[in-house]
Amino acid sequence: MDRFYCTSRFSYLTIVALALMMTASCLPRGTDLASLYRPESAPLPTQTQVSFALLKAEVLTRNCIKCHSNYDTENGVLKDIVPGDPEHSILYQTIETGSMPPGGPRLRDGSLAIVRRYIQGLGSPQDTPLTPEPSPSPSPNPKPGFDILSTRIIKPYCITCHKSFSTEKGISAYIVKGDPEHSSFYRTVVEGMMPPDGPQLSASDQELIRTYILDLTSQEADVLNR
Repeated sequence: MDRFYCTSRFSYLTIVALALMMTASCLPRGTDLASLYRPESAPLPTQTQVSFALLKAEVLTRNCIKCHSNYDTENGVLKDIVPGDPEHSILYQTIETGSMPPGGPRLRDGSLAIVRRYIQGLGSPQDTPLTPEPSPSPSPNPKPGFDILSTRIIKPYCITCHKSFSTEKGISAYIVKGDPEHSSFYRTVVEGMMPPDGPQLSASDQELIRTYILDLTSQEADVLNR
């Protein structure tokens, strides 16, 4: 009986070993067999198209939106993306280098692959164009008021360190009305000094700050300084 058991066990192990050898022979040379048991770090299949919903669920909500509230919408994320070009997209660069999320831990390769595939997909001709967000009724030369500046710039990037920026009067100490180039609020952003941990604000965000300062009138400045 013992001999039959040993013989049967040997035969079973032999069959398993042969099956593993046949499986390995079908894989490309140099394949890391251990990676087959790490699905969370394996790259996405080449045919996988990543939607914004998947990017948000797997990467942005878990790691980014707490500090970058503008990433809650696709149009907000697009400010830091060059469609079809991950290597020149701030979102991908900062994750790949490990500078984001600040304080770590560094995102897994699987998350990085999702970001990369999403950006690459934006540059694919077969992708469906993004549906533009509805815009309000057009008005002649709308000014970027403090509410817009606060929502898009101050709250996501400044308020944590600069509590006084919660009011328009508080930010006026860093502004020379009508003169962005002599306003420390604008200069520190353009020169990349603010936000201190990066990434540098996009060109559209810089232009928003510049336009806000240019549009301040003498009357508005007097109200701020009361």
